[in-house]
Amino acid sequence: MKKILGVIVGVSLFGFVAHAAFAQLPGISLEETPAITTETSSSPDLKTTSTETSTTNTTETPQTSATPAPLPSTAPVLAPLSASVSLGESSSTISGVKNIFIRPNRKVVSVELRLMQRETQERYLGQAQFDVTSGRWVFAWNSTETPDGSYRLFAVVKAVDGATVRSSAVYVAVKNEKREETRSGATTTEAPVPPRLSPEERREKYLKEKEEEGRKREEEIRKDLSNKTETEEKKKRVTTQTSDEGTQLSQGETRSSTPRPSRLGTPIDFEKVINEKSQELKDAVERGDTEKRKKIINDIVRTAHGIPAGTSIPKDSEEFAKKVEESVLKLEQVITERERGIIDEKTFKVERVHVTEVATRPDGTETASKIAFRGKGLPDSFVTLYIFSIPIVVTVKTDAEGNWDYTLDKELEDGSHQVYVGITDVKGKVVVRSNPVPFVKTASAITVEEALATPVAQAAPSFVENNYFYGIVTIIIMIVAFIFVFLGIKMSKSSENPTE
Repeated sequence: MKKILGVIVGVSLFGFVAHAAFAQLPGISLEETPAITTETSSSPDLKTTSTETSTTNTTETPQTSATPAPLPSTAPVLAPLSASVSLGESSSTISGVKNIFIRPNRKVVSVELRLMQRETQERYLGQAQFDVTSGRWVFAWNSTETPDGSYRLFAVVKAVDGATVRSSAVYVAVKNEKREETRSGATTTEAPVPPRLSPEERREKYLKEKEEEGRKREEEIRKDLSNKTETEEKKKRVTTQTSDEGTQLSQGETRSSTPRPSRLGTPIDFEKVINEKSQELKDAVERGDTEKRKKIINDIVRTAHGIPAGTSIPKDSEEFAKKVEESVLKLEQVITERERGIIDEKTFKVERVHVTEVATRPDGTETASKIAFRGKGLPDSFVTLYIFSIPIVVTVKTDAEGNWDYTLDKELEDGSHQVYVGITDVKGKVVVRSNPVPFVKTASAITVEEALATPVAQAAPSFVENNYFYGIVTIIIMIVAFIFVFLGIKMSKSSENPTE
Protein backbone atom coordinates (compact mmCIF):
# COMPACT_ATOMS: atom_id res chain seq x y z
CA MET A 1 0.00 0.00 0.00
CA LYS A 2 2.82 2.36 0.89
CA LYS A 3 4.52 1.58 -2.45
CA ILE A 4 1.32 2.43 -4.36
CA LEU A 5 0.99 5.75 -2.54
CA GLY A 6 4.63 6.51 -3.25
CA VAL A 7 4.16 5.83 -6.97
CA ILE A 8 1.08 8.13 -7.08
CA VAL A 9 2.93 10.91 -5.30
CA GLY A 10 5.95 10.52 -7.58
CA VAL A 11 3.86 10.62 -10.74
CA SER A 12 2.03 13.68 -9.47
CA LEU A 13 5.28 15.49 -8.72
CA PHE A 14 6.68 14.53 -12.12
CA GLY A 15 3.58 15.84 -13.87
CA PHE A 16 3.72 19.10 -11.95
CA VAL A 17 7.41 19.63 -12.82
CA ALA A 18 6.80 18.78 -16.49
CA HIS A 19 3.89 21.18 -16.66
CA ALA A 20 5.99 23.98 -15.21
CA ALA A 21 8.87 23.24 -17.60
CA PHE A 22 6.66 23.31 -20.70
CA ALA A 23 5.03 26.51 -19.53
CA GLN A 24 8.41 28.28 -19.65
CA LEU A 25 9.08 27.33 -23.30
CA PRO A 26 8.45 30.18 -25.83
CA GLY A 27 5.40 29.81 -28.07
CA ILE A 28 3.99 26.97 -25.94
CA SER A 29 0.73 27.48 -24.11
CA LEU A 30 -0.75 24.73 -21.95
CA GLU A 31 -4.06 26.47 -21.41
CA GLU A 32 -7.11 25.09 -23.11
CA THR A 33 -8.03 26.55 -26.46
CA PRO A 34 -11.34 26.48 -28.25
CA ALA A 35 -12.03 23.52 -30.49
CA ILE A 36 -10.30 24.11 -33.86
CA THR A 37 -10.91 21.91 -36.86
CA THR A 38 -7.81 21.49 -39.05
CA GLU A 39 -7.39 19.40 -42.20
CA THR A 40 -3.92 17.80 -42.42
CA SER A 41 -4.58 15.70 -45.50
CA SER A 42 -7.04 15.27 -48.26
CA SER A 43 -7.61 11.71 -47.06
CA PRO A 44 -10.72 11.23 -44.96
CA ASP A 45 -8.76 8.93 -42.66
CA LEU A 46 -6.28 11.65 -41.81
CA LYS A 47 -8.91 14.35 -41.12
CA THR A 48 -8.93 14.93 -37.36
CA THR A 49 -10.70 17.30 -35.03
CA SER A 50 -8.40 18.59 -32.33
CA THR A 51 -9.94 19.43 -28.99
CA GLU A 52 -6.72 19.03 -27.01
CA THR A 53 -3.66 21.15 -26.47
CA SER A 54 -1.47 21.49 -29.56
CA THR A 55 1.85 19.60 -29.20
CA THR A 56 3.32 19.89 -32.71
CA ASN A 57 7.00 19.20 -33.22
CA THR A 58 9.02 22.37 -32.78
CA THR A 59 11.43 21.30 -35.52
CA GLU A 60 8.78 21.69 -38.21
CA THR A 61 8.22 24.89 -40.09
CA PRO A 62 6.70 27.35 -37.64
CA GLN A 63 3.10 28.24 -38.37
CA THR A 64 1.07 31.27 -37.42
CA SER A 65 -0.50 30.92 -34.01
CA ALA A 66 -4.17 30.15 -34.36
CA THR A 67 -5.49 33.05 -32.21
CA PRO A 68 -9.28 33.23 -32.25
CA ALA A 69 -10.71 36.38 -33.79
CA PRO A 70 -12.35 38.76 -31.30
CA LEU A 71 -16.05 38.39 -30.98
CA PRO A 72 -18.10 41.24 -32.48
CA SER A 73 -19.36 43.81 -29.94
CA THR A 74 -22.92 43.28 -28.90
CA ALA A 75 -23.36 46.96 -27.86
CA PRO A 76 -25.71 48.82 -30.22
CA VAL A 77 -24.18 51.52 -32.41
CA LEU A 78 -25.83 54.84 -31.45
CA ALA A 79 -26.87 57.17 -34.20
CA PRO A 80 -25.78 60.81 -33.90
CA LEU A 81 -28.09 62.66 -31.54
CA SER A 82 -30.70 64.82 -33.25
CA ALA A 83 -34.14 66.25 -32.54
CA SER A 84 -36.99 67.93 -34.38
CA VAL A 85 -39.45 70.58 -33.20
CA SER A 86 -43.05 70.56 -34.35
CA LEU A 87 -45.99 72.92 -33.86
CA GLY A 88 -48.49 70.17 -34.52
CA GLU A 89 -51.03 70.83 -37.24
CA SER A 90 -51.49 74.52 -36.46
CA SER A 91 -49.96 77.43 -38.32
CA SER A 92 -46.73 79.17 -37.40
CA THR A 93 -48.62 82.11 -35.88
CA ILE A 94 -48.71 81.65 -32.11
CA SER A 95 -51.12 83.21 -29.61
CA GLY A 96 -52.11 82.25 -26.09
CA VAL A 97 -50.86 78.89 -24.80
CA LYS A 98 -49.50 76.55 -27.44
CA ASN A 99 -48.09 73.00 -27.12
CA ILE A 100 -44.68 72.51 -28.76
CA PHE A 101 -43.64 68.93 -29.57
CA ILE A 102 -40.04 67.73 -29.59
CA ARG A 103 -39.01 64.31 -30.87
CA PRO A 104 -35.38 63.21 -30.32
CA ASN A 105 -34.03 60.24 -32.25
CA ARG A 106 -32.92 58.46 -29.06
CA LYS A 107 -33.36 58.55 -25.30
CA VAL A 108 -32.64 61.92 -23.67
CA VAL A 109 -32.77 63.18 -20.10
CA SER A 110 -33.71 66.83 -20.67
CA VAL A 111 -35.18 69.09 -23.34
CA GLU A 112 -34.99 72.90 -23.23
CA LEU A 113 -36.89 75.31 -25.47
CA ARG A 114 -35.22 78.53 -26.57
CA LEU A 115 -36.04 81.55 -28.72
CA MET A 116 -33.94 83.87 -30.83
CA GLN A 117 -35.04 87.06 -32.56
CA ARG A 118 -32.84 88.23 -35.40
CA GLU A 119 -29.26 88.20 -34.08
CA THR A 120 -30.11 88.92 -30.45
CA GLN A 121 -29.18 86.78 -27.48
CA GLU A 122 -30.99 83.48 -26.97
CA ARG A 123 -34.02 83.54 -24.68
CA TYR A 124 -34.77 80.61 -22.40
CA LEU A 125 -38.40 79.42 -22.50
CA GLY A 126 -38.42 76.40 -20.20
CA GLN A 127 -38.12 72.64 -19.79
CA ALA A 128 -40.29 70.26 -21.79
CA GLN A 129 -41.96 67.25 -20.16
CA PHE A 130 -42.11 63.72 -21.59
CA ASP A 131 -45.60 62.56 -22.60
CA VAL A 132 -45.88 58.79 -22.18
CA THR A 133 -49.03 58.61 -24.31
CA SER A 134 -47.59 60.20 -27.45
CA GLY A 135 -43.97 59.23 -26.80
CA ARG A 136 -42.90 62.82 -27.37
CA TRP A 137 -41.58 65.68 -25.29
CA VAL A 138 -44.13 68.48 -24.88
CA PHE A 139 -43.71 72.08 -23.81
CA ALA A 140 -46.73 74.26 -23.02
CA TRP A 141 -45.64 77.68 -24.26
CA ASN A 142 -47.51 80.65 -22.81
CA SER A 143 -46.79 83.07 -25.63
CA THR A 144 -48.41 85.98 -23.79
CA GLU A 145 -45.13 86.20 -21.83
CA THR A 146 -43.28 86.89 -25.10
CA PRO A 147 -43.41 90.18 -27.02
CA ASP A 148 -45.08 90.07 -30.42
CA GLY A 149 -42.70 89.47 -33.28
CA SER A 150 -40.97 86.86 -35.42
CA TYR A 151 -38.67 84.30 -33.78
CA ARG A 152 -36.66 81.17 -34.37
CA LEU A 153 -37.76 78.41 -32.00
CA PHE A 154 -35.45 75.47 -31.30
CA ALA A 155 -34.74 72.83 -28.66
CA VAL A 156 -31.56 71.87 -26.82
CA VAL A 157 -31.63 68.16 -25.91
CA LYS A 158 -29.27 66.26 -23.63
CA ALA A 159 -28.78 62.49 -23.97
CA VAL A 160 -28.10 59.95 -21.24
CA ASP A 161 -24.41 59.82 -22.17
CA GLY A 162 -24.10 63.62 -21.75
CA ALA A 163 -24.18 64.47 -25.46
CA THR A 164 -25.97 67.77 -26.21
CA VAL A 165 -27.32 69.01 -29.51
CA ARG A 166 -29.58 71.73 -30.88
CA SER A 167 -32.50 70.93 -33.08
CA SER A 168 -33.19 72.67 -36.34
CA ALA A 169 -35.09 75.95 -35.88
CA VAL A 170 -38.78 76.49 -36.57
CA TYR A 171 -39.85 80.00 -37.55
CA VAL A 172 -42.83 81.31 -35.58
CA ALA A 173 -44.69 84.60 -35.28
CA VAL A 174 -46.08 85.61 -31.89
CA LYS A 175 -49.22 87.73 -32.10
CA ASN A 176 -51.17 88.40 -28.92
CA GLU A 177 -51.88 92.14 -28.90
CA LYS A 178 -55.53 92.86 -29.61
CA ARG A 179 -56.36 96.01 -31.51
CA GLU A 180 -59.33 98.02 -30.30
CA GLU A 181 -62.05 98.09 -32.95
CA THR A 182 -64.23 101.17 -33.49
CA ARG A 183 -67.94 100.61 -33.95
CA SER A 184 -69.37 102.43 -36.94
CA GLY A 185 -72.48 104.50 -36.42
CA ALA A 186 -72.08 104.69 -32.65
CA THR A 187 -72.55 108.15 -31.16
CA THR A 188 -71.48 109.20 -27.70
CA THR A 189 -71.17 112.42 -25.76
CA GLU A 190 -68.27 111.12 -23.62
CA ALA A 191 -64.85 112.67 -23.99
CA PRO A 192 -62.56 110.66 -26.28
CA VAL A 193 -60.35 108.24 -24.38
CA PRO A 194 -56.67 108.41 -25.36
CA PRO A 195 -55.52 105.22 -27.03
CA ARG A 196 -53.84 102.76 -24.70
CA LEU A 197 -50.19 102.22 -25.48
CA SER A 198 -49.06 98.73 -26.36
CA PRO A 199 -46.14 97.20 -24.40
CA GLU A 200 -43.85 97.89 -27.35
CA GLU A 201 -44.98 101.51 -27.65
CA ARG A 202 -44.62 102.02 -23.89
CA ARG A 203 -41.12 100.60 -23.96
CA GLU A 204 -40.09 102.79 -26.91
CA LYS A 205 -41.43 105.90 -25.17
CA TYR A 206 -39.52 105.09 -21.99
CA LEU A 207 -36.30 104.38 -23.89
CA LYS A 208 -36.51 107.70 -25.75
CA GLU A 209 -36.96 109.54 -22.45
CA LYS A 210 -33.92 107.79 -20.93
CA GLU A 211 -31.86 108.40 -24.05
CA GLU A 212 -32.72 112.10 -23.92
CA GLU A 213 -31.82 112.25 -20.21
CA GLY A 214 -28.44 110.64 -20.90
CA ARG A 215 -27.74 112.99 -23.79
CA LYS A 216 -28.52 116.04 -21.64
CA ARG A 217 -26.34 114.78 -18.81
CA GLU A 218 -23.42 114.26 -21.17
CA GLU A 219 -23.86 117.73 -22.69
CA GLU A 220 -23.97 119.32 -19.23
CA ILE A 221 -20.79 117.51 -18.13
CA ARG A 222 -18.97 118.44 -21.33
CA LYS A 223 -20.05 122.07 -21.07
CA ASP A 224 -19.05 122.22 -17.41
CA LEU A 225 -15.64 120.75 -18.18
CA SER A 226 -15.19 123.13 -21.11
CA ASN A 227 -16.05 126.12 -18.91
CA LYS A 228 -13.68 124.95 -16.19
CA THR A 229 -10.86 124.55 -18.70
CA GLU A 230 -11.49 127.94 -20.32
CA THR A 231 -11.66 129.71 -16.93
CA GLU A 232 -8.45 128.05 -15.82
CA GLU A 233 -6.76 129.05 -19.06
CA LYS A 234 -7.76 132.70 -18.60
CA LYS A 235 -6.49 132.71 -15.02
CA LYS A 236 -3.22 131.15 -16.13
CA ARG A 237 -2.96 133.62 -19.02
CA VAL A 238 -3.37 136.63 -16.69
CA THR A 239 -0.95 135.16 -14.15
CA THR A 240 1.65 134.49 -16.82
CA GLN A 241 1.29 137.92 -18.38
CA THR A 242 1.58 139.65 -15.00
CA SER A 243 4.64 137.56 -14.18
CA ASP A 244 6.27 138.49 -17.50
CA GLU A 245 5.60 142.20 -16.97
CA GLY A 246 6.93 142.05 -13.44
CA THR A 247 10.11 140.41 -14.67
CA GLN A 248 10.58 143.09 -17.32
CA LEU A 249 10.01 145.95 -14.85
CA SER A 250 12.47 144.43 -12.45
CA GLN A 251 15.05 144.61 -15.20
CA GLY A 252 14.47 148.36 -15.68
CA GLU A 253 12.08 148.27 -18.65
CA THR A 254 9.14 150.72 -18.83
CA ARG A 255 5.56 149.43 -18.81
CA SER A 256 4.08 149.50 -22.29
CA SER A 257 0.42 150.04 -23.05
CA THR A 258 0.65 147.46 -25.83
CA PRO A 259 -0.25 143.93 -24.54
CA ARG A 260 2.55 141.49 -24.95
CA PRO A 261 1.96 138.00 -26.36
CA SER A 262 1.36 135.32 -23.76
CA ARG A 263 3.23 132.05 -23.58
CA LEU A 264 -0.17 130.30 -23.78
CA GLY A 265 -0.50 131.27 -27.43
CA THR A 266 -3.75 132.03 -29.27
CA PRO A 267 -7.21 131.41 -27.74
CA ILE A 268 -8.48 127.85 -27.99
CA ASP A 269 -11.92 126.44 -28.86
CA PHE A 270 -12.31 124.53 -25.61
CA GLU A 271 -15.69 123.10 -26.51
CA LYS A 272 -14.17 121.46 -29.56
CA VAL A 273 -11.22 120.16 -27.52
CA ILE A 274 -13.49 118.63 -24.86
CA ASN A 275 -15.70 117.00 -27.49
CA GLU A 276 -12.64 115.41 -29.09
CA LYS A 277 -11.34 114.22 -25.71
CA SER A 278 -14.79 112.82 -24.87
CA GLN A 279 -14.69 110.67 -27.98
CA GLU A 280 -11.20 109.48 -27.05
CA LEU A 281 -12.46 108.73 -23.54
CA LYS A 282 -15.32 106.67 -24.98
CA ASP A 283 -12.85 104.57 -26.99
CA ALA A 284 -10.67 104.14 -23.89
CA VAL A 285 -13.67 103.01 -21.79
CA GLU A 286 -14.70 100.45 -24.41
CA ARG A 287 -11.16 99.01 -24.47
CA GLY A 288 -10.61 99.34 -20.71
CA ASP A 289 -7.50 101.43 -21.38
CA THR A 290 -6.68 103.16 -18.05
CA GLU A 291 -3.44 104.63 -19.37
CA LYS A 292 -5.33 106.38 -22.16
CA ARG A 293 -7.71 107.80 -19.56
CA LYS A 294 -4.82 109.31 -17.60
CA LYS A 295 -3.40 110.78 -20.79
CA ILE A 296 -6.74 112.45 -21.61
CA ILE A 297 -6.81 114.13 -18.18
CA ASN A 298 -3.22 115.32 -18.56
CA ASP A 299 -3.91 116.62 -22.07
CA ILE A 300 -6.81 118.76 -20.81
CA VAL A 301 -4.64 120.15 -17.99
CA ARG A 302 -1.81 120.92 -20.43
CA THR A 303 -4.24 122.67 -22.77
CA ALA A 304 -5.52 124.92 -19.97
CA HIS A 305 -2.09 125.73 -18.54
CA GLY A 306 -0.14 125.90 -21.77
CA ILE A 307 2.17 123.07 -20.76
CA PRO A 308 4.09 121.56 -23.68
CA ALA A 309 3.27 117.95 -24.58
CA GLY A 310 5.59 115.34 -23.15
CA THR A 311 6.41 117.32 -20.02
CA SER A 312 5.24 116.43 -16.52
CA ILE A 313 2.38 118.24 -14.80
CA PRO A 314 3.76 120.82 -12.30
CA LYS A 315 2.52 120.95 -8.72
CA ASP A 316 0.61 124.21 -9.21
CA SER A 317 -1.56 122.33 -11.78
CA GLU A 318 -2.46 119.38 -9.55
CA GLU A 319 -5.51 121.10 -8.03
CA PHE A 320 -6.99 121.77 -11.45
CA ALA A 321 -6.10 118.21 -12.50
CA LYS A 322 -8.32 116.90 -9.66
CA LYS A 323 -11.25 118.98 -10.92
CA VAL A 324 -10.73 117.63 -14.42
CA GLU A 325 -10.64 114.07 -13.10
CA GLU A 326 -13.96 114.59 -11.29
CA SER A 327 -15.60 115.74 -14.50
CA VAL A 328 -14.00 112.90 -16.47
CA LEU A 329 -15.35 110.39 -13.94
CA LYS A 330 -18.88 111.75 -14.44
CA LEU A 331 -18.46 111.62 -18.20
CA GLU A 332 -17.04 108.12 -17.95
CA GLN A 333 -20.10 106.99 -15.96
CA VAL A 334 -22.45 108.28 -18.66
CA ILE A 335 -20.45 106.48 -21.35
CA THR A 336 -20.34 103.25 -19.33
CA GLU A 337 -24.10 103.35 -18.73
CA ARG A 338 -24.66 103.82 -22.43
CA GLU A 339 -22.56 100.75 -23.18
CA ARG A 340 -23.75 98.47 -20.33
CA GLY A 341 -27.16 99.91 -19.51
CA ILE A 342 -28.38 102.79 -17.37
CA ILE A 343 -29.17 101.75 -13.80
CA ASP A 344 -32.70 102.87 -12.86
CA GLU A 345 -33.27 101.70 -9.29
CA LYS A 346 -36.74 103.27 -9.06
CA THR A 347 -38.22 101.45 -12.06
CA PHE A 348 -36.28 98.15 -12.15
CA LYS A 349 -35.67 95.93 -9.12
CA VAL A 350 -35.07 92.33 -8.14
CA GLU A 351 -36.79 92.18 -4.77
CA ARG A 352 -36.76 88.51 -3.87
CA VAL A 353 -34.97 85.24 -4.74
CA HIS A 354 -36.26 82.07 -3.06
CA VAL A 355 -36.66 78.30 -3.49
CA THR A 356 -40.11 77.01 -4.43
CA GLU A 357 -39.41 73.31 -5.01
CA VAL A 358 -36.84 70.85 -3.67
CA ALA A 359 -35.97 67.59 -5.46
CA THR A 360 -34.00 64.54 -4.36
CA ARG A 361 -31.10 63.43 -6.52
CA PRO A 362 -30.33 59.74 -7.23
CA ASP A 363 -27.58 59.84 -4.59
CA GLY A 364 -30.10 60.91 -1.94
CA THR A 365 -29.03 64.55 -1.63
CA GLU A 366 -31.53 67.38 -1.97
CA THR A 367 -31.31 70.27 -4.41
CA ALA A 368 -33.37 73.34 -5.27
CA SER A 369 -35.07 72.29 -8.49
CA LYS A 370 -37.13 75.48 -8.90
CA ILE A 371 -36.13 79.02 -7.93
CA ALA A 372 -38.52 81.99 -8.03
CA PHE A 373 -37.56 85.60 -8.77
CA ARG A 374 -39.75 88.61 -8.08
CA GLY A 375 -39.35 92.33 -8.67
CA LYS A 376 -40.40 95.53 -10.42
CA GLY A 377 -40.24 96.76 -13.97
CA LEU A 378 -41.92 99.04 -16.47
CA PRO A 379 -45.72 98.68 -15.95
CA ASP A 380 -47.69 96.57 -18.41
CA SER A 381 -44.66 95.73 -20.50
CA PHE A 382 -41.98 93.09 -21.04
CA VAL A 383 -38.73 92.95 -19.11
CA THR A 384 -35.66 90.78 -19.61
CA LEU A 385 -34.29 88.77 -16.71
CA TYR A 386 -30.58 87.88 -16.71
CA ILE A 387 -29.39 85.05 -14.46
CA PHE A 388 -25.66 84.51 -14.33
CA SER A 389 -23.23 82.72 -14.31
CA ILE A 390 -24.70 80.28 -16.86
CA PRO A 391 -26.19 82.67 -18.31
CA ILE A 392 -29.97 82.32 -18.59
CA VAL A 393 -31.95 85.05 -20.36
CA VAL A 394 -35.75 85.07 -20.13
CA THR A 395 -38.56 87.48 -21.00
CA VAL A 396 -41.19 88.24 -18.35
CA LYS A 397 -44.49 90.16 -18.58
CA THR A 398 -45.23 92.80 -15.95
CA ASP A 399 -48.67 93.73 -14.65
CA ALA A 400 -50.30 97.17 -14.56
CA GLU A 401 -48.28 98.09 -11.47
CA GLY A 402 -44.97 96.87 -12.86
CA ASN A 403 -44.78 93.68 -10.76
CA TRP A 404 -43.24 90.61 -12.31
CA ASP A 405 -42.74 87.05 -11.09
CA TYR A 406 -40.77 84.25 -12.71
CA THR A 407 -40.01 80.68 -11.64
CA LEU A 408 -36.96 79.03 -13.14
CA ASP A 409 -37.63 75.34 -13.80
CA LYS A 410 -33.98 74.62 -14.57
CA GLU A 411 -31.62 73.54 -11.80
CA LEU A 412 -28.73 75.90 -11.12
CA GLU A 413 -25.31 74.67 -10.12
CA ASP A 414 -24.19 75.19 -6.56
CA GLY A 415 -22.16 78.36 -6.15
CA SER A 416 -22.37 82.12 -6.64
CA HIS A 417 -24.80 83.69 -9.11
CA GLN A 418 -26.16 87.11 -10.03
CA VAL A 419 -29.51 88.30 -11.30
CA TYR A 420 -30.72 91.62 -12.67
CA VAL A 421 -33.67 92.82 -14.73
CA GLY A 422 -33.86 95.38 -17.53
CA ILE A 423 -35.07 96.18 -21.01
CA THR A 424 -33.25 95.93 -24.33
CA ASP A 425 -33.31 97.66 -27.68
CA VAL A 426 -34.20 96.00 -30.97
CA LYS A 427 -30.68 94.56 -31.21
CA GLY A 428 -30.93 92.87 -27.81
CA LYS A 429 -28.55 95.30 -26.10
CA VAL A 430 -29.36 96.17 -22.47
CA VAL A 431 -30.39 99.85 -22.30
CA VAL A 432 -31.79 100.24 -18.78
CA ARG A 433 -31.42 97.77 -15.92
CA SER A 434 -31.51 97.24 -12.18
CA ASN A 435 -28.63 96.78 -9.81
CA PRO A 436 -27.40 93.15 -9.83
CA VAL A 437 -28.40 91.04 -6.84
CA PRO A 438 -25.85 88.34 -5.92
CA PHE A 439 -27.01 85.07 -4.37
CA VAL A 440 -25.47 81.73 -3.46
CA LYS A 441 -27.10 78.35 -4.09
CA THR A 442 -26.05 75.56 -1.75
CA ALA A 443 -27.93 72.28 -2.22
CA SER A 444 -31.59 73.13 -1.45
CA ALA A 445 -30.96 76.61 -0.01
CA ILE A 446 -30.60 80.10 -1.49
CA THR A 447 -28.72 82.85 0.35
CA VAL A 448 -28.99 86.41 -0.96
CA GLU A 449 -25.78 88.28 -0.21
CA GLU A 450 -26.29 91.35 1.95
CA ALA A 451 -23.82 93.49 0.01
CA LEU A 452 -26.42 94.52 -2.60
CA ALA A 453 -29.59 93.55 -0.80
CA THR A 454 -32.07 96.12 0.51
CA PRO A 455 -30.11 98.34 2.92
CA VAL A 456 -31.22 98.23 6.54
CA ALA A 457 -30.65 101.20 8.81
CA GLN A 458 -28.01 100.37 11.34
CA ALA A 459 -28.68 101.19 14.97
CA ALA A 460 -26.23 103.37 16.85
CA PRO A 461 -23.61 101.35 18.72
CA SER A 462 -24.74 100.47 22.21
CA PHE A 463 -22.75 101.23 25.32
CA VAL A 464 -21.49 97.65 25.45
CA GLU A 465 -20.15 97.97 21.90
CA ASN A 466 -18.26 101.13 22.73
CA ASN A 467 -14.48 100.79 22.80
CA TYR A 468 -14.32 102.47 26.21
CA PHE A 469 -16.60 99.95 27.89
CA TYR A 470 -13.92 97.52 29.01
CA GLY A 471 -11.67 100.31 30.25
CA ILE A 472 -14.47 101.79 32.35
CA VAL A 473 -15.35 98.38 33.79
CA THR A 474 -11.70 97.84 34.72
CA ILE A 475 -11.52 101.20 36.50
CA ILE A 476 -14.74 100.47 38.42
CA ILE A 477 -13.41 97.09 39.55
CA MET A 478 -10.16 98.70 40.73
CA ILE A 479 -12.08 101.36 42.71
CA VAL A 480 -14.30 98.74 44.37
CA ALA A 481 -11.23 96.64 45.22
CA PHE A 482 -9.51 99.68 46.72
CA ILE A 483 -12.58 100.46 48.84
CA PHE A 484 -12.68 96.90 50.18
CA VAL A 485 -8.98 96.99 50.99
CA PHE A 486 -9.36 100.33 52.72
CA LEU A 487 -12.33 99.10 54.76
CA GLY A 488 -10.42 95.96 55.71
CA ILE A 489 -7.45 97.97 56.95
CA LYS A 490 -9.78 100.28 58.87
CA MET A 491 -11.56 97.39 60.54
CA SER A 492 -8.29 95.68 61.53
CA LYS A 493 -7.03 98.89 63.19
CA SER A 494 -10.29 99.25 65.08
CA SER A 495 -10.04 95.70 66.44
CA GLU A 496 -6.45 96.33 67.60
CA ASN A 497 -7.41 99.59 69.43
CA PRO A 498 -10.86 99.01 70.96
CA THR A 499 -10.50 102.03 73.32
CA GLU A 500 -10.26 104.45 70.45
